[in-house]
Amino acid sequence: MEEIYRSGPTAVAVNGIRLVYESFGDEDAPAMLLIAGQGNHMLSWAAPFCTLIAKRGLRVIRFDNRDAGLSTKFTGNPFRNPLRVLASYVRKKPVGLSYTLMDMTKDAVGLLDALHIARAHVVGKSLGGMLAQMMAIHYPDRLLTMTLLMSSTGEFGLPLPRPKMLKLLRPPRYTDRAGYIEHIVKVQRLLHGSGYEFDEESLREYAAAAYERDHGLDGAIRQLSAVIASPGRGKQLRRISTPTLVIHGSEDPLLPVEHGIHAAKIIPNAELLILDGVGHELPPPLWPLVAEVIAEHALRRSPDAGGGQSTPGRMK
Repeated sequence: MEEIYRSGPTAVAVNGIRLVYESFGDEDAPAMLLIAGQGNHMLSWAAPFCTLIAKRGLRVIRFDNRDAGLSTKFTGNPFRNPLRVLASYVRKKPVGLSYTLMDMTKDAVGLLDALHIARAHVVGKSLGGMLAQMMAIHYPDRLLTMTLLMSSTGEFGLPLPRPKMLKLLRPPRYTDRAGYIEHIVKVQRLLHGSGYEFDEESLREYAAAAYERDHGLDGAIRQLSAVIASPGRGKQLRRISTPTLVIHGSEDPLLPVEHGIHAAKIIPNAELLILDGVGHELPPPLWPLVAEVIAEHALRRSPDAGGGQSTPGRMK
């Protein structure tokens, strides 16, 4: 079996904060930056999934966003009232912001700088997809390709989350490790689609590992504030030239599939893959397929693949 190099978690100073990252694969291979979703650790990009991509000849980098995992934590009094959350979404007004999506976008760009990577393939999941869009809009020269997983352009008028998602806005009440794990399982059940078996055992393993790294959830609320306060990106996305792949679950209850369809429609020449029976998730049985599709999308446009890109993948 082919051995894939794995760096192990490493901390770097980026954009005035500390970010923790890990990479898989040859460090001289074209880089692929994976950006996690709201409140998620880099562990949400499972190591076997990262390895599947790295085996295709890419250097895969996952990291903890600010306010998640082992990266810098922020303070403040996160809002807790679901009605206030919804009112803020409709009014598009900031609610106790500790930082913005642009700050988080600069973190991702700063990580590329710290790793001396000039251009990368960027893959963003949910909130991470929003950050990828911001990179494509404001730092287009840093992206080779973009892949959006279960994300949104943030345009007003797109379908709201399904009513059952209101439960996610309730303050979690766990007080210990067991309670944290139960909370994560409960949330993921809400996000799960009908097409694949709910893998509770693997999820509990993930939640246990996440708890040991960081079991606070206030960062997730602060990140949600940043999302709510961010204006829609539709007008700007219509003008980008980054080759884009959109992947979305047909049964996503948080960001309904119309969000993905809309993104693929307005981004020039974007490709769309809808995963039948999938919610706001990436079920393990689909990891080989999705890893293959993401890698193929990237490798067609890597500097050494004859895809018309001449800028080297690493900064000199």
